[in-house]
Amino acid sequence: MRIVLPCSVVLLACGSAIGNVPSSAAEGEDTLLLEGRLVARLPPNSSVHPPPHSIMGSPDPEAVKTVAWIGNDDEWLAMEVSETFLACAPETLAETLGPLIANESTLQNAPQRALTHEDAPSAIVLEHAWHPVDDDLGIVATAYTCVDGSLQMILGIARGRRARVEESAQRMAAHFLRTLRLGPTRRTIAARTVELPAYAGAIRIDVPEGWTHYTREGPDFRVHYLLQIGEATSAQAMLYLGDHPRGAPADHTRAPLFGQEVGWRDRSDERSVAVEHVGPAPRGIGTRLMHVVLRAANAAALGELQAMLGGATVAPVAPATE
Repeated sequence: MRIVLPCSVVLLACGSAIGNVPSSAAEGEDTLLLEGRLVARLPPNSSVHPPPHSIMGSPDPEAVKTVAWIGNDDEWLAMEVSETFLACAPETLAETLGPLIANESTLQNAPQRALTHEDAPSAIVLEHAWHPVDDDLGIVATAYTCVDGSLQMILGIARGRRARVEESAQRMAAHFLRTLRLGPTRRTIAARTVELPAYAGAIRIDVPEGWTHYTREGPDFRVHYLLQIGEATSAQAMLYLGDHPRGAPADHTRAPLFGQEVGWRDRSDERSVAVEHVGPAPRGIGTRLMHVVLRAANAAALGELQAMLGGATVAPVAPATE
């Protein structure tokens, strides 16, 4: 993996190392992470942008992943903050991580701290050791936070000759984690009507408590994701809006979608039950086709998800006012 950053946005001049850690937590610039749900301090002239993606794909949205880059095109540290959508509580964060961490002693000895003075410990830093991933690429920090009821994973990934970058990368990652705190934005998971932008209108879906959503924007398509915060097998829906879906129409079963009976194909596997629909988009969407995939842990949960999407509607976008 190779990331090329323009010299105008890097911390140091091209060809230099990752750089020195700020002398205090007060130095640097506050950087919003995950749409402002977390904040950390970065050295001046660091950059925040998604990792490269295919020309026909779409970048990770800020709701899912924020990557802060420190360094230059040859030697850099990337602090990757990712949303997992797994349920957690600050008071039981260590128990939540138990099944995810192979080395139990690593978890037991990991320092914990609060992200605000009022919080229970809501951040756990596992380690700062160099774990090689590839030649001249290593993980220098691993941490987890519990914010807005779900788990976030933080990785510090360093690029460069280990002898040159390991120490500075570990110190910079530790500084990032020391300055990590709650941001100004809170995610809403209350029962509500979610409004998802289409190309000619807006999709409205009534969701119960515990659901969130995000959108991926492609060059000629848009994909909405609805997710139930919970376990890895919790219910989720994908709605692709575009003219080139990866799938074919099917009529194995019939169930409502946007108030109309449509055909569905079974896409279940050993981990979950799932159905898929490919067909004409409802009027007002603004694209020719729609591709919908619904997935849940069992048939009952899938039925609830189908009922949720069956009642979805498309509303016209209100005209702009002067």
